[in-house]
Amino acid sequence: MKITIISKKNSGKTLLKNISLEFERTGLVFVVGKSGAGKTTLLNIIAGNDVNYDGSIYLDNRPQRIDADYRKRIGLVNQDFNLIGALTVRENIFLGAQIAGKDATSEEYDSIVSKLDIQHLSSRKIDYLSGGEKQRVAIARALLRGNQIILADEPTGNLDQSNAEAIYECFRELASERLIIVVSHDSDAASKYADRILKICDGEVVDETINHNMRRNVEIQSEKEDGKTQRWKTPYIISGLRSRRKQMQGMAIAILSAMLLLFGILGLYSGINHMRYRVDKDLLENDKSAITQLTSMDVQEHNAIDVDILPVIKSDKTIEYAFSFFQTTIILTSNDKRLSMEYEVIEDNDFYRKRFSNIKGRLPTSYSEVVLDEQLAMFLFGTTECIDSQIECRYLEKQYSVNIVGVKKSYNTSDGTGCLFITSELANLFYQEECHLFANLSAGRGKPDSGIVSTGIGAYSPLDTAIIQGKSPQNDKEIIVSCDLVNIILMNLLNKNKLFSEEEIAAGYANEIFTGQYYLLLHTYDRVSEAKIVGISDSRKSGIFYGSWYDEAPNHGNVIIAYSTLTDAETINHLDILAEQNSCIASRRSGLIVSIISGQISMFIAILGIIALLFTVICIFTIKGFMKFSMSKRLYEIGVLLSLGNRKKDIMGLLLGEQGIMAVLIVSISSITWIIAGKIILEKNIFYNGISIFFVDWWHFVVVDVFLILLILLCSLGEILKISKMSITDAIASRYS
Repeated sequence: MKITIISKKNSGKTLLKNISLEFERTGLVFVVGKSGAGKTTLLNIIAGNDVNYDGSIYLDNRPQRIDADYRKRIGLVNQDFNLIGALTVRENIFLGAQIAGKDATSEEYDSIVSKLDIQHLSSRKIDYLSGGEKQRVAIARALLRGNQIILADEPTGNLDQSNAEAIYECFRELASERLIIVVSHDSDAASKYADRILKICDGEVVDETINHNMRRNVEIQSEKEDGKTQRWKTPYIISGLRSRRKQMQGMAIAILSAMLLLFGILGLYSGINHMRYRVDKDLLENDKSAITQLTSMDVQEHNAIDVDILPVIKSDKTIEYAFSFFQTTIILTSNDKRLSMEYEVIEDNDFYRKRFSNIKGRLPTSYSEVVLDEQLAMFLFGTTECIDSQIECRYLEKQYSVNIVGVKKSYNTSDGTGCLFITSELANLFYQEECHLFANLSAGRGKPDSGIVSTGIGAYSPLDTAIIQGKSPQNDKEIIVSCDLVNIILMNLLNKNKLFSEEEIAAGYANEIFTGQYYLLLHTYDRVSEAKIVGISDSRKSGIFYGSWYDEAPNHGNVIIAYSTLTDAETINHLDILAEQNSCIASRRSGLIVSIISGQISMFIAILGIIALLFTVICIFTIKGFMKFSMSKRLYEIGVLLSLGNRKKDIMGLLLGEQGIMAVLIVSISSITWIIAGKIILEKNIFYNGISIFFVDWWHFVVVDVFLILLILLCSLGEILKISKMSITDAIASRYS
């Protein structure tokens, strides 16, 4: 080895000045001098740990580029040993050889540790060794690498006299085969053991002594690098993770906390998205009935469903019970409470008795009896003890006083007020008030949509109205019209500007409407029919009155209610398909429940999202702080690995891989925790008005896990890039900072 004109300055201070030296292939060389003379600086330059200097280094008469390959050819034994505490003695010794690319054998290892009398320490951790034992391990590491050059910086500074002499005796024996350069302040040891002594003062070599009695001239073949191996990385990573258990626990707490909010948001979000199915399922499990309401696809609000659809629905294997009725909105009053609401129709039969097993009281048996759920009872009476009380049900001009015969437990709040259950008989009485039928008046025969006048239709009853002109309807092809409608017909079809009184109409002033030219195209529900005007009534209400056709209308309605006892999603979706196939739209109580619940908890989710965002930011800083602290604890080890000849990019990749493994371990354990918490605990216990609103899906874990792993890696990468800019000497010196 040869060094030429080596100079180094730091902050304007000269540390080394124009040092040029040549070293033989073998021998024990001592570099002595006072503290601060530049001994360690020179050694770090020769070792390749310090690259900020002027001058050149030659090996085998070839100038050297100071990089990882150069460091692999140098064995370094520091005063502080530069051993990795988390590894065992054996792992530390093999570490140097493996980084240098030498495939060392167990026989070589056994020979070296026996020579140094540390064979009994192989499985011990470095932290449990004495100073002399650590120094021997450091020497063994250098020897197993097979380096031709070994550098030792104050190798006995922390040892007692006995151990120091043992180390120097070992060096003197080894110097017969390789070059060993020792930096020391011990002049006596140098005189006793050295082949050559170099004295440095103020950065310059001021004296040189040759001990001819100790001089060796053994020809050693140039060392060759063996194939590279990376086996050292696995034990290093494992030991590194093991040594940081406490720090990982703190990080795991931060990750678990972040997951709490992230899974909470995703769980509630998915719970709402899956709400319809989950509400249907809960209704089946609790209420023992899932209701699918089918209405016509026709744009007209009150159009009836085709009468042929009901048998098709009933014949489906997934439907246990189905029936049709007309539904509208009624006004419910009790004392000073007034409520506009729809209702559900039930029957007093085995099907409903089984599904209303939790009812207080009984099911209604006539149009004058109803059942309330607990929420509606509380709204109207302030108590659920309201059986035998009366309420008023009104639609248009008809009003019925009904008795409460039962109170049913509430499992949901469709609109915040509760549910009313009535018989189909009462529902059809409401229907008969106006029936939601409409007719288009047309001159002559034409299409249903060619009408000039639209009007409501009612039932003809001799008790309610008298015929003042013409005759009563005899069949469903004949109708009578009111006096008011007669005037509308005359004005629109006959262009008459005068309004006739009831007496004038009775006297025959409107006989033109009986000529047969004018028909009403009755476009009602699924039926379109022509009807001839045969009479005029004295009713003050504008409309059409007819006979036998009306009596048949209640046999079908504008709503079909279908009950299914199956809960799987496929069956629930089948109901939608069944409705579509029959030109209907399927809806369930769950639809309104979902919209109410979604609206009520959307603000809560928004607030939770803001908290989660803030907590995620806190989590990022927490993870980043942990990474900074964690990496600062690894700086010394990184410096050791680099001094042994590892490339920086390999170390950076190693650290990033280690952080990745750590991230996967922490996130996986956290995910398992939340799988248990989310799937087993939260999903079964987070309810809103009796409906489960929390749903954990597997994609939640994928999204959250990937996000947190990337977050950890990004935070780690920032710290790793900072470390990559540090010098080896600064990294090793961080042990004392």
